[in-house]
Amino acid sequence: NSTDYTEEEEINEFYDTGYRLRLMLASPHEIIAFVIGLIAIILNVLVLAGLYVVRRPITTHYRLIISLACADIIVGTSMICHQINHVLNPIYLVGGTLHEHERLVSRCSYLVIKSLNTIGLNVQLLNLACMAIDHYVAIMKPLQYPILLRKKRVIFGIAMIWTISIILGYSDFLSALHLRLNYYKREFGYNYCEVVWMTRYQEEYTVLAIAPFCFCLMLFTYIRIYIKVRRHRQPGVISHSERPGVRKATKALITTLLNLGTFMITYLPLCFFQVILLIQ
Repeated sequence: NSTDYTEEEEINEFYDTGYRLRLMLASPHEIIAFVIGLIAIILNVLVLAGLYVVRRPITTHYRLIISLACADIIVGTSMICHQINHVLNPIYLVGGTLHEHERLVSRCSYLVIKSLNTIGLNVQLLNLACMAIDHYVAIMKPLQYPILLRKKRVIFGIAMIWTISIILGYSDFLSALHLRLNYYKREFGYNYCEVVWMTRYQEEYTVLAIAPFCFCLMLFTYIRIYIKVRRHRQPGVISHSERPGVRKATKALITTLLNLGTFMITYLPLCFFQVILLIQ
């Protein structure tokens, strides 16, 4: 409460690094989030190391797995960086002239890490959608697969995913460009990151915009694939020589559905939370 404490008193009490560290260690959910983020980084690094050690030909599916693993590493890193930043950089009161440089560093670091998390989530969503398209073409149009998903097209598509995600992730920093920044600086002492933090726009909105599109695309794609795979598994529908290819496609489908299902179970709470905030 700003009426009970002056800014100087609040700095002396809450802005102590040791106090914030003890506060974080006393919160079980903070510790769990840190451990999960660390495990996510380690496991995805092992995935990348495994692909390097095996040294198989880099197919379209492997390229998408590498891209998805990198996105998972970014999300896990952003979680850990957020907690470290919360301990090392206190959130100073907006405006004023007290600790102007610290206010700039504190607020900008918070926005950068938050945007980094959004980038990882957007890349995850778009990657899962592309993996669904990859499975769809491989199973529904196997003869056209080498033509439709050539190496250059896949690399260009992955590059576009990352480019779009980075632009959308840091779009929050563009939300204040239309405001009179000199006015806020002169009248209130706000720095640019504080003005960005006070705007109504949030880069998380891009995740909410991409998520429904990707979920609908994946749902449609996997329903079509499931119908075809189930039809081919019926006796007499497919020849004996074609059964190994169908079995391989079925295994790939099951693996991807497990990945998709796990992601939806852990991701939907965040979507619902953001929707509730928007409604409020």
